[in-house]
Amino acid sequence: ECGPAATRSTLIDGLRKVGVALQDIRHLLLTHIHLDHAGAAGHLAQVGAHVHVHPFGAPHLASPDKLLASTRRVHGEAYEPFYGDLLAVDAAHLHPVQDGATLSLSGRVLRALHTPGHARHHVVWLLEHASERHAFMGDLAGILVPHSRFIAMPTPPPMMAASLMGVSITRCVPNWACKPLYWPKMPPRPTSSPTTTTRGSACISSAKACTAASL
Repeated sequence: ECGPAATRSTLIDGLRKVGVALQDIRHLLLTHIHLDHAGAAGHLAQVGAHVHVHPFGAPHLASPDKLLASTRRVHGEAYEPFYGDLLAVDAAHLHPVQDGATLSLSGRVLRALHTPGHARHHVVWLLEHASERHAFMGDLAGILVPHSRFIAMPTPPPMMAASLMGVSITRCVPNWACKPLYWPKMPPRPTSSPTTTTRGSACISSAKACTAASL
Protein backbone atom coordinates (compact mmCIF):
# COMPACT_ATOMS: atom_id res chain seq x y z
CA GLU A 1 0.00 0.00 0.00
CA CYS A 2 1.27 3.48 -0.77
CA GLY A 3 -1.54 5.79 0.31
CA PRO A 4 -2.68 8.83 -1.69
CA ALA A 5 -0.38 11.05 -3.70
CA ALA A 6 -1.17 13.91 -1.31
CA THR A 7 0.76 12.14 1.46
CA ARG A 8 3.72 11.21 -0.71
CA SER A 9 6.09 13.40 1.30
CA THR A 10 5.07 11.58 4.48
CA LEU A 11 5.78 8.26 2.77
CA ILE A 12 9.20 9.49 1.63
CA ASP A 13 10.05 10.73 5.13
CA GLY A 14 8.98 7.45 6.70
CA LEU A 15 11.07 5.44 4.28
CA ARG A 16 14.07 7.69 4.86
CA LYS A 17 13.90 7.01 8.60
CA VAL A 18 14.50 3.31 7.92
CA GLY A 19 17.21 3.97 5.34
CA VAL A 20 15.11 3.44 2.22
CA ALA A 21 14.64 5.81 -0.72
CA LEU A 22 11.47 5.90 -2.80
CA GLN A 23 13.32 4.56 -5.84
CA ASP A 24 14.47 1.56 -3.76
CA ILE A 25 10.88 0.25 -3.71
CA ARG A 26 10.78 -2.42 -6.41
CA HIS A 27 7.35 -3.94 -5.75
CA LEU A 28 4.08 -2.37 -4.60
CA LEU A 29 1.34 -4.78 -3.51
CA LEU A 30 -2.11 -3.22 -3.45
CA THR A 31 -5.15 -4.55 -1.61
CA HIS A 32 -7.42 -2.41 -3.80
CA ILE A 33 -7.37 0.70 -5.96
CA HIS A 34 -9.29 3.18 -3.81
CA LEU A 35 -7.15 6.29 -3.77
CA ASP A 36 -6.54 6.33 -0.01
CA HIS A 37 -4.68 3.06 -0.59
CA ALA A 38 -3.35 3.32 -4.15
CA GLY A 39 -3.36 6.99 -5.15
CA ALA A 40 0.44 7.26 -5.25
CA ALA A 41 0.91 4.04 -7.25
CA GLY A 42 1.67 5.91 -10.47
CA HIS A 43 4.35 7.95 -8.73
CA LEU A 44 6.08 4.81 -7.44
CA ALA A 45 5.83 3.14 -10.85
CA GLN A 46 7.42 6.24 -12.36
CA VAL A 47 10.58 5.59 -10.32
CA GLY A 48 10.62 1.85 -11.04
CA ALA A 49 8.17 0.03 -8.74
CA HIS A 50 6.18 -2.89 -10.14
CA VAL A 51 2.52 -2.64 -9.10
CA HIS A 52 0.64 -5.86 -8.27
CA VAL A 53 -3.15 -5.56 -8.19
CA HIS A 54 -6.40 -7.47 -8.80
CA PRO A 55 -7.18 -7.94 -12.54
CA PHE A 56 -10.38 -5.88 -12.14
CA GLY A 57 -8.38 -2.98 -10.74
CA ALA A 58 -5.48 -2.99 -13.19
CA PRO A 59 -7.27 -1.22 -16.10
CA HIS A 60 -8.26 1.65 -13.79
CA LEU A 61 -4.65 2.22 -12.78
CA ALA A 62 -3.54 2.16 -16.42
CA SER A 63 -6.28 4.62 -17.43
CA PRO A 64 -7.45 6.30 -14.23
CA ASP A 65 -9.97 8.77 -15.69
CA LYS A 66 -13.04 6.93 -14.33
CA LEU A 67 -11.38 6.35 -10.97
CA LEU A 68 -10.52 10.02 -10.74
CA ALA A 69 -14.01 11.14 -11.78
CA SER A 70 -15.79 8.89 -9.28
CA THR A 71 -13.56 10.02 -6.42
CA ARG A 72 -14.08 13.67 -7.33
CA ARG A 73 -17.86 13.14 -7.32
CA VAL A 74 -17.70 11.89 -3.76
CA HIS A 75 -15.25 14.44 -2.33
CA GLY A 76 -15.82 17.53 -4.47
CA GLU A 77 -13.54 20.40 -3.51
CA ALA A 78 -11.89 18.28 -0.81
CA TYR A 79 -10.39 15.99 -3.45
CA GLU A 80 -7.10 17.86 -3.96
CA PRO A 81 -5.99 18.12 -0.31
CA PHE A 82 -7.07 14.54 0.38
CA TYR A 83 -5.65 12.80 -2.67
CA GLY A 84 -3.35 15.01 -4.76
CA ASP A 85 -2.34 14.31 -8.35
CA LEU A 86 -3.14 10.91 -9.83
CA LEU A 87 -0.71 9.40 -12.34
CA ALA A 88 -1.35 6.41 -14.60
CA VAL A 89 0.71 3.24 -14.10
CA ASP A 90 2.46 2.27 -17.33
CA ALA A 91 1.88 -1.23 -18.72
CA ALA A 92 5.46 -2.37 -18.12
CA HIS A 93 5.04 -1.87 -14.37
CA LEU A 94 1.46 -3.14 -13.97
CA HIS A 95 0.90 -6.77 -12.97
CA PRO A 96 -2.60 -8.26 -12.47
CA VAL A 97 -2.52 -11.04 -9.86
CA GLN A 98 -4.74 -14.10 -9.99
CA ASP A 99 -6.34 -15.68 -6.93
CA GLY A 100 -3.73 -17.82 -5.15
CA ALA A 101 -0.79 -16.35 -7.06
CA THR A 102 2.49 -16.13 -5.15
CA LEU A 103 5.37 -13.68 -5.22
CA SER A 104 8.80 -14.50 -3.86
CA LEU A 105 10.47 -11.33 -2.62
CA SER A 106 13.74 -11.29 -0.68
CA GLY A 107 13.29 -14.86 0.48
CA ARG A 108 9.71 -14.36 1.63
CA VAL A 109 6.62 -15.69 -0.12
CA LEU A 110 3.48 -13.58 -0.43
CA ARG A 111 0.20 -15.08 -1.60
CA ALA A 112 -2.69 -13.12 -3.10
CA LEU A 113 -6.23 -14.05 -2.12
CA HIS A 114 -9.12 -12.47 -4.01
CA THR A 115 -11.44 -11.23 -1.28
CA PRO A 116 -14.48 -9.39 -2.67
CA GLY A 117 -16.52 -7.45 -0.16
CA HIS A 118 -15.30 -3.92 0.44
CA ALA A 119 -14.76 -3.87 -3.33
CA ARG A 120 -14.99 -6.59 -5.95
CA HIS A 121 -11.30 -6.10 -6.75
CA HIS A 122 -10.06 -6.47 -3.16
CA VAL A 123 -7.01 -8.62 -2.42
CA VAL A 124 -5.63 -9.80 0.92
CA TRP A 125 -1.90 -10.48 0.90
CA LEU A 126 -0.61 -13.33 3.06
CA LEU A 127 3.05 -13.26 4.06
CA GLU A 128 4.46 -16.70 4.81
CA HIS A 129 7.75 -16.60 6.69
CA ALA A 130 9.25 -19.39 8.77
CA SER A 131 6.44 -20.76 10.97
CA GLU A 132 4.33 -17.60 10.89
CA ARG A 133 1.77 -16.18 8.50
CA HIS A 134 0.68 -12.56 8.46
CA ALA A 135 -2.36 -11.09 6.73
CA PHE A 136 -2.46 -7.61 5.18
CA MET A 137 -6.20 -6.99 5.19
CA GLY A 138 -6.69 -3.65 3.44
CA ASP A 139 -10.29 -2.60 4.15
CA LEU A 140 -11.80 -6.10 4.15
CA ALA A 141 -11.96 -6.49 7.93
CA GLY A 142 -13.01 -2.93 8.62
CA ILE A 143 -11.34 0.10 10.17
CA LEU A 144 -9.99 -0.23 13.68
CA VAL A 145 -10.64 3.00 15.56
CA PRO A 146 -7.42 4.08 17.36
CA HIS A 147 -7.24 3.43 21.12
CA SER A 148 -10.43 1.39 21.13
CA ARG A 149 -11.81 -2.02 20.24
CA PHE A 150 -14.40 -0.57 17.85
CA ILE A 151 -14.32 -1.86 14.28
CA ALA A 152 -16.18 0.17 11.65
CA MET A 153 -16.88 -1.26 8.23
CA PRO A 154 -16.28 1.11 5.31
CA THR A 155 -19.27 0.70 3.00
CA PRO A 156 -18.62 2.62 -0.22
CA PRO A 157 -21.42 2.46 -2.80
CA PRO A 158 -21.92 1.08 -5.34
CA MET A 159 -19.10 -1.48 -5.46
CA MET A 160 -19.40 -3.01 -1.99
CA ALA A 161 -20.45 -6.66 -2.11
CA ALA A 162 -21.83 -7.00 1.41
CA SER A 163 -22.92 -10.60 0.95
CA LEU A 164 -19.34 -11.64 0.19
CA MET A 165 -17.51 -9.76 2.93
CA GLY A 166 -18.05 -12.33 5.67
CA VAL A 167 -17.14 -15.17 3.31
CA SER A 168 -13.89 -13.44 2.38
CA ILE A 169 -12.94 -12.73 6.01
CA THR A 170 -13.61 -16.32 6.99
CA ARG A 171 -11.56 -17.56 4.07
CA CYS A 172 -8.54 -15.50 5.11
CA VAL A 173 -8.39 -15.95 8.83
CA PRO A 174 -9.30 -19.45 10.09
CA ASN A 175 -7.88 -21.39 7.16
CA TRP A 176 -4.51 -19.70 7.44
CA ALA A 177 -4.37 -19.13 11.21
CA CYS A 178 -2.96 -15.70 10.47
CA LYS A 179 -1.53 -13.71 13.30
CA PRO A 180 -1.39 -10.86 13.45
CA LEU A 181 -3.64 -8.97 11.05
CA TYR A 182 -2.36 -5.71 9.57
CA TRP A 183 -4.65 -2.76 8.96
CA PRO A 184 -3.21 0.15 6.93
CA LYS A 185 -1.50 2.76 9.13
CA MET A 186 -2.34 0.82 12.31
CA PRO A 187 -0.33 -1.50 14.56
CA PRO A 188 -0.75 -5.26 14.07
CA ARG A 189 -3.80 -6.71 15.78
CA PRO A 190 -4.37 -10.30 16.89
CA THR A 191 -6.68 -12.48 14.87
CA SER A 192 -10.30 -12.26 16.03
CA SER A 193 -12.36 -13.63 13.18
CA PRO A 194 -15.68 -14.32 14.95
CA THR A 195 -15.72 -10.86 16.56
CA THR A 196 -14.70 -9.13 13.36
CA THR A 197 -17.26 -11.00 11.29
CA THR A 198 -20.08 -10.36 13.80
CA ARG A 199 -19.37 -6.65 14.10
CA GLY A 200 -18.84 -6.37 10.38
CA SER A 201 -22.17 -8.03 9.64
CA ALA A 202 -23.93 -5.59 11.95
CA CYS A 203 -22.31 -2.59 10.23
CA ILE A 204 -23.13 -3.96 6.79
CA SER A 205 -26.77 -4.59 7.75
CA SER A 206 -27.05 -1.02 9.03
CA ALA A 207 -25.50 0.39 5.85
CA LYS A 208 -27.86 -1.66 3.67
CA ALA A 209 -30.87 -0.45 5.65
CA CYS A 210 -29.79 3.19 5.31
CA THR A 211 -29.20 2.76 1.58
CA ALA A 212 -32.60 1.11 1.07
CA ALA A 213 -34.32 3.89 3.01
CA SER A 214 -32.73 6.57 0.84
CA LEU A 215 -33.70 5.01 -2.50
